[in-house]
Amino acid sequence: MKKVFRTIPIIILGLIFTFCSSKNPSELYNSAMKNINEKKYTKAVPELKNIIKGNAKSKLEAKAIYELAKLYHGHAVKSISQKESLQEAVKYYKLLYKKYPKFEESASALFMAGFIQANELQNYKAAKETYNQFIKSYPKNELVTSAKEEIKNLGIPPADILKNKILK
Repeated sequence: MKKVFRTIPIIILGLIFTFCSSKNPSELYNSAMKNINEKKYTKAVPELKNIIKGNAKSKLEAKAIYELAKLYHGHAVKSISQKESLQEAVKYYKLLYKKYPKFEESASALFMAGFIQANELQNYKAAKETYNQFIKSYPKNELVTSAKEEIKNLGIPPADILKNKILK
C-alpha cells in the first residue's frame, strides 16, 4: 500500500510536466513548418496531427489539415505505402472541405481529392462523387470546367483522350 502512495505523486508530477511542457497549436505549427522546410517530415506529421486533435476550430487547424494532405499526397511519409499515402491525402483534403468549406484552399483541396481518386487510385465512382460535390459547392470556381472534363473522361486512358481531341 505504501508503494502505491509513493508512485501517485510521481505520476502526478509526470502529468504536470507533460502538460506544462507541451507546445500550444501555434508553436506546434511553426515547428511543423520548420521540420517540413528541413525535410523532416516524420517529425512534422505528429505535430500537425496534434493541432487537429484539439476541439476548437481555427484557421491554424485548417492550415495543419492542408499541410498534412500535401505531405501525404507527396508521399513524404515513407513508413506507409504509396496507395495508403494517397488515401490519407484524400482523407485530409476532404476533411479540410468538410470542416472549413470557406477556407481559401478548400475548393482546390476538394478538387485534388477527386483528382487523386480518379487518376492515382483509379476509384472512378468515388472520384465522380467528389467532383460533383466540388461543382455543387464551388460552381463559380475556375476548376469547375476541369472537374466536368475529368468526369467526362473517367476511366478513359490518356492516350485515347488525346486521340479524341486530335480527331475533333
